[in-house]
Amino acid sequence: MTIPAAHLSPPPRLRSRLLQFVLVLLGVQALRAVVAWPLWSLLRLADHDLRSNLISVLSFLIVGALLWLWRRPAAAELGLHWSRASRRERLVYAIGAGLLLALVLSSVTLDPGLLLVNIHSVLITPVFEELLFRGYGWGQLEAALSRKRAGLWTWLLTTALFGLWHLGYADHLLRLLPLHGETASPGLVLFWKVVIGVAVGFLAGWVRWRTGKVYGAVLVHGLWNLFGR
Repeated sequence: MTIPAAHLSPPPRLRSRLLQFVLVLLGVQALRAVVAWPLWSLLRLADHDLRSNLISVLSFLIVGALLWLWRRPAAAELGLHWSRASRRERLVYAIGAGLLLALVLSSVTLDPGLLLVNIHSVLITPVFEELLFRGYGWGQLEAALSRKRAGLWTWLLTTALFGLWHLGYADHLLRLLPLHGETASPGLVLFWKVVIGVAVGFLAGWVRWRTGKVYGAVLVHGLWNLFGR
């Protein structure tokens, strides 16, 4: 039996929400790149890794602040349903956050240079990206789907988009790779960033789906960046 094409395409509301979210993602990456370029010119540090991580931290903070001022989202829009969390959930989140923070701070005893690296990759990046994807984006897409399989399809869509999101960091790689004398193709590096992004998005999204909150997704993302990079 032939299935009509109309049944194979996403419903109009989902198409609209998906397009809006993709445009937001493109805008966020463009704004991040615009903020990062002048910072790269202003912060002329001899240590390229320190310079790169400091610029990334500042650009995420600036863009995040601008997005918050623009949207002013409620906590529920970002998946921050703290009042709906049980005492057990709150305890798990608090212990996980405390452990992650302790690991980041303790890295300074191994190598002082690791502290900023871990603040960037284990704290700032996971919080920014998870609030964007498993928070705002998740809520927008899930609301446009039927309740029966809304969580599953939102999980799969945000996972795919999260992988593609990493292509937006091409400007960062093009600045950084030559400074380290890297011979790897930027295209190959971006390919693996997409693959890893899909893996992280899959795990973080599953946690978001099963808990209904973004806290666990942030912890999973942070732990991956701490031990998996």
